Amino acid sequence: IRRYSDELYWNGSAFAAANPVWSTGTFVGDSSGTWTYALPPGALVDAASYTVSSRVNLDRAGNIQTVITTNTFTIDTKDPDSLATSPSGTVNEVTALSGTARDPLEGQLDVVLLKIQQQTGAGAPQVWTGLAWQSGSADIWVGTGTIGAQVAQTTYSWTFDSGSANWPSWITASDYRITARARDKGGRHRPVPGT
Repeated sequence: IRRYSDELYWNGSAFAAANPVWSTGTFVGDSSGTWTYALPPGALVDAASYTVSSRVNLDRAGNIQTVITTNTFTIDTKDPDSLATSPSGTVNEVTALSGTARDPLEGQLDVVLLKIQQQTGAGAPQVWTGLAWQSGSADIWVGTGTIGAQVAQTTYSWTFDSGSANWPSWITASDYRITARARDKGGRHRPVPGT
């Protein structure tokens, strides 16, 4: 395992080796299978990039793998943020929902999920399931707010519009609460999202 920031290799207890060190992983399988290698907590740090190389040291016939495979990844421990910003106030119709989303470096935004709640009006309180209104205030996230243009540094716009297959059937004379939850490509999202 090589850390990019200082080009040091994992020696079994720390990133301290100047040359590659081959560690022994755990293999499950027979002629094919999966391998794992456990690192202690804190060994990989946020925003750092690493390359893992793997090879078979010896098979049953005593052969050593000569073509080495590699995988590069970056650690991301920070949750993305998101806000629903439009529409607001009193409107005659809703054709789009929009807002902003941000994921600190080294994260990458993937999608914005939405919780759409009817707070007042006929049938309230209700939450949109993506197909229909459901009585109550269940924690249901629908829609896919599409990540759009960069607004500033790591902040992007997002939109969810009436062309979507799971667009709500809005109930007139009602108040709504839209909560946005950005998810990054690592599957991280803020436990308490933005409204």
